[in-house]
Amino acid sequence: SQNIRHTVTENTTVSFSGATDGTIGTMVFIQDISSPHTVTMPASGSTIQYDDAIIALTTTGIVSATANIRTVLHYVVIGTVIYVMGRSTSTIP
Repeated sequence: SQNIRHTVTENTTVSFSGATDGTIGTMVFIQDISSPHTVTMPASGSTIQYDDAIIALTTTGIVSATANIRTVLHYVVIGTVIYVMGRSTSTIP
């Protein structure tokens, strides 16, 4: 598995490379309480696909821009495509 944790300290654009078939993992994005920032995820296409509920959020809405919120994304790599198939958000205690 490959897990990624990122505390968002500035506006961020996410990109992926070198995905390995069979990899599963979790991406965690943490917005601190002081200043939320926008995280832009890649558009759904040939290298990344999102489930319908996630794709409806748009590339800048997938990761919450609300202060003090944690966004968790679950993914699996099949072939060379990253499938993001689960999303949850929660307030950071």
